[in-house]
Amino acid sequence: MPTSKTDDIHQILTSNAQWAAGVIKTNPQFFAELEVEYQQQAPHTLWIGCADSRVSESVVVPDVLPGEIFVHRNIANQLHLDDNNALSVLQYAVDSLNVHRVIIVGHTRCGGVEAALKGAQGANNIDPAQKQALGQWLQPFTQTVAGILPELDGLTNAQAVRHLVDVNVKEQVAQLSRTQTIRNAWERYASGDRAEAVWIHGFVYDIDTGCLLNLHISQGPPGATLPK
Repeated sequence: MPTSKTDDIHQILTSNAQWAAGVIKTNPQFFAELEVEYQQQAPHTLWIGCADSRVSESVVVPDVLPGEIFVHRNIANQLHLDDNNALSVLQYAVDSLNVHRVIIVGHTRCGGVEAALKGAQGANNIDPAQKQALGQWLQPFTQTVAGILPELDGLTNAQAVRHLVDVNVKEQVAQLSRTQTIRNAWERYASGDRAEAVWIHGFVYDIDTGCLLNLHISQGPPGATLPK
């Protein structure tokens, strides 16, 4: 894996200072022009992704500007219906910031997905500390994996994880569609109380190619046409 120049706190601060100076040199008015966006953000997208350090949305989609993407990340890009952290982010993004798309973004070689697979297989080599926190967090998806283990027969571990990455994204998009926030947004759009439809999508970031893959499982309000 490529090494970074930001592996200690001083280098992080130095890197930031160099970035800011470079931006100002290229466009002296950059931060002034974005002052309104900084004070009153208006993102178009909520990105619900994995906490993996290789898949930051600012790296995966480098052309976006500050204020364009609202972000929530956790282990294995989960959307639990009892997770007030994720649900509060979703509610604020949809109801207050008026984002018009929510994207669940998984990625290949996901350690969280692999941990769920090991848990479903009854592996006993998982660290006890992971069983306490990580295992509980992944339990809903682990149960999903346990229910489809026969589908994985004949696959290598890497192939099984790759398949389950897609399964995971599809499951989280389905969960997202069940949230009260999304259902309310769709109802408001149907009644004319919300001007723009909220669409939910499922993507997978391929670490080997650097490309985002659209799983084509988008959902929106009944009768609405998916924007091109």
